[in-house]
Amino acid sequence: MKILSFLASRRYVYSHIKSLFDEKWKTHSSISAKPNSKLLPRDRIAAIFDAESSFLELSQLAGDQLYGNDLMKCGGIITAVGLVSGKLCMVMCNDYTVKGGAIYPITLKKYLRAQEIALKCNLISIHLTESGGAALPLQSEIFNEGGRNFYNIAKMSSASLPQITVVFGSCTAGNKYDLFFSKLNESKCLLQVFKALHMFLLCPRKM
Repeated sequence: MKILSFLASRRYVYSHIKSLFDEKWKTHSSISAKPNSKLLPRDRIAAIFDAESSFLELSQLAGDQLYGNDLMKCGGIITAVGLVSGKLCMVMCNDYTVKGGAIYPITLKKYLRAQEIALKCNLISIHLTESGGAALPLQSEIFNEGGRNFYNIAKMSSASLPQITVVFGSCTAGNKYDLFFSKLNESKCLLQVFKALHMFLLCPRKM
């Protein structure tokens, strides 16, 4: 009976692991078309890490089935640790194919977790950003905890940990503040894609 119980438990565990892997690969599937010839988020991640080096992606199932019918692949942000020019870095990339890169509570939690890992492990932080800002219907779950982002930026700055922000497109509201920290902070660097950057607090300027 114990053997049968063990075999049943093993089958259940193996089937559950398989379903998790299936879900993981679903999160890796993205739109096939490249809007305006832009690199897709995972292409950006692959391009920034050293060629022929491996990297570790974190929290790949974050946001899975968390918001009902709202598909939040990888929580709307990709975080990974790997080598960039031979230096171990934490790379965070907003996924503009998920709700226009909007920041959901799980997106923020995953981003803050990546910052904390970078701080504890003395990693260089690289943020590849293109975001529609906070998801306003869920703002009560975002704004209070969002202040920790700036706290972590200040902590990493005081520890002299380099922080690099690369802006690929539109950045709205809270996501815009991070860019200004890059300009004001000696340990942060801001890079902008030519003719692609748009920053605003509430909405684009009327033409």
